[in-house]
Amino acid sequence: MGGRWGKKVSQGKALGRIFTSKEEALDVIEKAILFFRDNGIKGERFAETIERIGFENVEKQLLEQL
Repeated sequence: MGGRWGKKVSQGKALGRIFTSKEEALDVIEKAILFFRDNGIKGERFAETIERIGFENVEKQLLEQL
């Protein structure tokens, strides 16, 4: 999560869980999109949101109740 290409390059990090079904993967993707909608600042990239909030905090919120 949080990788990007372009003028600024950022290597993404793996979440601390392996998803064993398509439904689980889609659930965490939906949570990531909603998280970014709720916590991102206008014009900010997802990688910047993760850097600002902290990967561990984002990961904790995305993996809750899965």
